[in-house]
Amino acid sequence: MTGQAIAPARETAARARENSEYVRSLLNVRQPQFAVALESAVQKLLRDHGPVCNSSQRNPRWPNALR
Repeated sequence: MTGQAIAPARETAARARENSEYVRSLLNVRQPQFAVALESAVQKLLRDHGPVCNSSQRNPRWPNALR
């Protein structure tokens, strides 16, 4: 990737993280039981398939957003 392409990609990734956090916070307020079930499923997937997943793509604040 060229230097010109990296900046927009970083902005897009940052926006995606912010959007994800926002959606998860809304889910936690409106559907807290589903939010807990969703996080449980995410943790299971990471536990079962973590080595093949790129952990740098996972937002480290997600577990805390649901608590």
